Amino acid sequence: MKKAVIFGVFIFLLVTMVRLPINTASAQTSPSCTSLAMGARSNIISKTTVSVNAGQSIPLVANIANDDNNRNNSTWNSTGGTFSNKNWDYTTWVMPATGGSYTVSYGLNGVNQPNCTATFIAPSLTSTPTPTATNTPTPTPTPSPTQAPSSAPSSTSYKITYKQGAAGRTDNNNTVTASFNNQAYVVNTGNVLAVTVSSKGPNSQVTSVTDNRNNSYIKVIDSSTSDGSSHISVWYTIPLSSQSGYAITATTQGVPATTKMFMNVQDLSDVDRNNPVVASAKSQGTSGALSTGTISAPINSYKIAGYTFSDNTNVVWNGSGGPNGYSAHHRNLEGTQLAPLILLTTGGVSTTPNTPSNNYDAAFTLPNNQSVTWAGLIMAFRVAGSSTPTICDPDPTLVNNQRVINGQDLAVVLNEMAGLVATNKGACLNNPPGGSTNGTALAKAMNIIAGLENPLQQ
Repeated sequence: MKKAVIFGVFIFLLVTMVRLPINTASAQTSPSCTSLAMGARSNIISKTTVSVNAGQSIPLVANIANDDNNRNNSTWNSTGGTFSNKNWDYTTWVMPATGGSYTVSYGLNGVNQPNCTATFIAPSLTSTPTPTATNTPTPTPTPSPTQAPSSAPSSTSYKITYKQGAAGRTDNNNTVTASFNNQAYVVNTGNVLAVTVSSKGPNSQVTSVTDNRNNSYIKVIDSSTSDGSSHISVWYTIPLSSQSGYAITATTQGVPATTKMFMNVQDLSDVDRNNPVVASAKSQGTSGALSTGTISAPINSYKIAGYTFSDNTNVVWNGSGGPNGYSAHHRNLEGTQLAPLILLTTGGVSTTPNTPSNNYDAAFTLPNNQSVTWAGLIMAFRVAGSSTPTICDPDPTLVNNQRVINGQDLAVVLNEMAGLVATNKGACLNNPPGGSTNGTALAKAMNIIAGLENPLQQ
């Protein structure tokens, strides 16, 4: 009897063990955001609050443990300011120009984590008190009106502001299009849309940039790798009117099946519209030591630097160890560390429009002794109010009530044709002044220069 009981207990325990689930799989650790950093991933934000300047552009990186590259619901959030992008693990956040205290956070897969939050503080701008009028003010003569500088900045700080960005990529096509994520976003007239394009493949030089708002784009500079397989160029336009729903398209002369393209668009405010481009330079090489070439530009100008790499070459770079003072707007367009296009920017701010110039070269060395074939370039936009506006002669000579076209008037038209001044300056060739530029006016200017037409306004 005792043996039967023991045997029964043994059978019961055996059956129970068989029915218990046995988990043989190793535990999966979910990715988690461990910290925020400024610029390089190693520059971790450890303070409760970080002091910055009003309107400052701050490069941010989210350090992620157990990364599985799942970014479907990941996003940057803040209580104010704007982001260059909101869905990658790195971005550039712009502190509001009014200053104040703002919290920035990165949420991985829809969940904000305590270690990925930082508070930034900038002094708030205060208005100048209005002086009290005296009881018996002394009358003064009315001053003669003076001509205001063209395209003056929107604040007392002379700086170019990055407003919004867009990006696009395509494989096996000779066109690429970029649109702002928020289709309701308005690009204001007077701003500058700067377009950087990298293209790879035989005969893949970009031949044109257009948009769906009938703006004309001007190429500033282009650079190609020594083997001719990859190209990079910078273009810009000054929008004719304030509109939303922008779609910007770049086109190459290459065969679609063999062309890859990557494009970045930046909406910039407070650029000098009369003479927007300060300088540009380019370079190429076959080592891991990259260089854009050197330009001399004012401290408060806005610099755009970029690199592209030989066809079938990918560069591993996580954004750290780049050139000092530059923000990496895009090190890639694919969500990985493989970089077909590296785009860097830097800008300054001053209390006066004209500042001393420095030499700029966005040079740095790739990690792990990577040797690649590359092409680089750099250019700078001039801040509004820092140049003397080019205008038609304000006191023209009249013969029989007809305006005599002089050298100043012709210079205005030629600068407009070259894209160096805002549109409609050719109105000085119309009678009376104030009309718009057209083909007839431009043809008249060329005929006068060639001696084929009378300089009297007709």
